Parts: sequence; structure tokens; C-alpha cells
Amino acid sequence: MNIHFLISENAPFLSHGNVYSNRIAEGLKANGHQVSIYSLPEDFPFFSEQSLLQCKQIAEMIPRAEPVVIDNTIFGVIPEILQNLYKHNPVVALIHVTFTSDENLTAYQREMILDLERRAQPYALKFIASNTDASSAL
Repeated sequence: MNIHFLISENAPFLSHGNVYSNRIAEGLKANGHQVSIYSLPEDFPFFSEQSLLQCKQIAEMIPRAEPVVIDNTIFGVIPEILQNLYKHNPVVALIHVTFTSDENLTAYQREMILDLERRAQPYALKFIASNTDASSAL
């Protein structure tokens, strides 16, 4: 069985989510697990149609029943993709940043992301918070 990670290389947020994901993946590998990491474009959470299509294609190619760990810059904004993925795969959300407190976002952007995050939450089997702020937001 393979464990799949979906991460975003999102430099504008400097959240280091890919660092956390990679550390977890390396730990799993060190314990004998097979791990695949899929890096999505930098435009998450404000993705283009092309990035969304790429995310959907990756989600559809993951074999059924294999666990998927998704960085919250992606997880929180793809509820429609998660709805289908969650039917066949255990989904774990790796939460490391809370967008509602990000000062670089407009009030509209915060509300939009918060709405998408609320819609995405039912599709996670588990949430992993990488810091105190993320933990209190769950």
C-alpha cells in the first residue's frame, strides 16, 4: 500500500507546509512505507482551472483504499474533488496555516477560503495540526 501526499509549492504564504509534509513522508519511508508525493502548482489556494484539473486528475489516479494526506493550502479549497476522493480513500488533512489570520488576504478572500474549508471538512478522516494556531482552528 502506498501513502499519497498532495502538497503545494506555495511561496507567497511561506507556510512551510511542504516541509512538514516531506518530514512526515520521510518518517513513513524510514518505517518501511511506500510514499508518493504530488506537488501541485504554486497558485493554491487561489488556483487556476488548469491547476484544479491537474489536482482532479491526480486524485482520480490514486488507487482506491490507499490513504491520501493533503496539505491544507489544497485541502481547504477543493471540496468537490474531496467528495469523490473520500468515497474510496481515507483522507487526512495536514493543517499548518490558518488563512483566516493571514494579513495578506483581503476580507473577501478570507471569507471565500473559510466557506470552502467548511465544505471540505466532512471529507477528512483525520486532521493533523502542525502547530498550536492550526490546532486551535480545528
